[in-house]
Amino acid sequence: EAQRQTVKEMSEATAQAFSAAVGGIASTVLLFPLDTIKTRIQVAAKSTRIDRNEQPLTSLATARSILNEGGVSALFYGVAPGAFQSGLEKAMYFYAYTLLGRAHAANIAPKPNTAASLAIGYLAEWCHLPFTLPFERVTKAMQTQKSLPEQRRETDTTSSCGAGTASNPENCTAGEEANGRNEKQLDNAPPPGAVKTMAQIWNEQGLSGYYRGVSAYLVLCFKPAIQYAVYEQLKALLLLKNARKQKGNAPVFLSALEAFVLGALARAVATLVVYPYIKAKVLAQATTTTTTTTTATASSAVEAGPACTLSASSASSSASISVSPTPTPPTESPSAVVLRILADEGVGGVYRGIAPELVRGMLSAALMLMIKERVHGFSQRVVLGARHPSASSSSRA
Repeated sequence: EAQRQTVKEMSEATAQAFSAAVGGIASTVLLFPLDTIKTRIQVAAKSTRIDRNEQPLTSLATARSILNEGGVSALFYGVAPGAFQSGLEKAMYFYAYTLLGRAHAANIAPKPNTAASLAIGYLAEWCHLPFTLPFERVTKAMQTQKSLPEQRRETDTTSSCGAGTASNPENCTAGEEANGRNEKQLDNAPPPGAVKTMAQIWNEQGLSGYYRGVSAYLVLCFKPAIQYAVYEQLKALLLLKNARKQKGNAPVFLSALEAFVLGALARAVATLVVYPYIKAKVLAQATTTTTTTTTATASSAVEAGPACTLSASSASSSASISVSPTPTPPTESPSAVVLRILADEGVGGVYRGIAPELVRGMLSAALMLMIKERVHGFSQRVVLGARHPSASSSSRA
C-alpha cells in the first residue's frame, strides 16, 4: 500500500511538472515580444531617449525602435533559450513543489498554511536555479543586444579616409570599396545566436558569468512563492464558493477563465512586492561586452593601409553585443544596485518598466496557469486513470 501511494504521488508530481512545462513554454513564446520590450526599458538609463527626436522611453516607442533595428524578428531575439528556460523552470518548480507539499502533508499537517506555502515555494524555486539561470542569462543578453545593421550605423560615423588621403588615395579608395562590401555583409548577417552568446559569456566571464544576479534570488525566490501561495488561497476560496453553490459537489479544476483571472491577480501581487530586485537582476544579466572582429574587414584594412584603419575598426565593432546603458558591476549586490538607482533616479527609476512587467507578467502567469489547469486535467486522467473529477476520491475510498 505504501509503495502504491508513493507511485501515485510521483505520478501526480509528473503530471504537475508536464502541464506546467507546456504552459510555461506556450506563454513565453506568445508573450516574448512584450518581455523584450520590458527588458529594454528596465536596463535603460534615466537619460535614455529612444531616438533622435528625443521621444520618451515608453513601451510603444521602445517597440518601434526595436522594429526599426531588425524588424519583427528583433522582438524574438532569445526566444529559443527563453522558452527552454521557462519550460524547464516551471517543470522543476512544480515537481519540487508537489513533492514538498506531499512531504509536509505526511509529516506536519494535511494542508499547509500561508507561511508553510511560502516556505515550500521558496525551496522549490531554488531547486531549478542551478539549471535554468544560464539560459536566462543568455536570453537577457540576446534581448538587449542591437541588430548588426543598427550597430553599424551607430559606430560607422567617421569617414574611412583621413589625413592619409592625399598621400595614398589609391589605398583609401580600395579600403572604401572593401569596407562597403563588408558593410553589406554585416547588414545581411544574423545577430549572434544562443550558442555564440553563451560562448562569448564563457570566454569573457567564465562559469560565474552564467550566474550573474543570482544573489537577487535571495529575495526573488519569494516571487513565485508569493504568487502561487496567493493563487492557491484564492483557488481554494473559489472552489469552496462553487461547492456551496452546487450543494457540496465541488469541481476539482478551475475553469479556464477562473484560472486566468486568479493567475493574473496573484502575479500582480508578487511582482509589486519584489520588483526592485527584478530590475537589479535584469541589469546584472543584460550586460555583456565581448567584441567579435570580422576577419574579412580586418584583412581588407591591412591591405588598404593605415589611412583606412579607423573605418575598419568601426566596422569590426559593429559585430559586438551591445552593452546595457546602465551596466552593473559584477561585485555590486542587488541591494546596492537598488539603493544606487534610488539615489540617482529616485523611486521612478527603481520602478521604471513596472507597467510592461505587470502586463507581461500577469498575462504570462494567467496563460501559463490556464493552460496548466487544462493540460493537468488531461494528464491526470492519463497518468492516474481518472475518468472524471471524482475518480481520484472514489479510488481512495
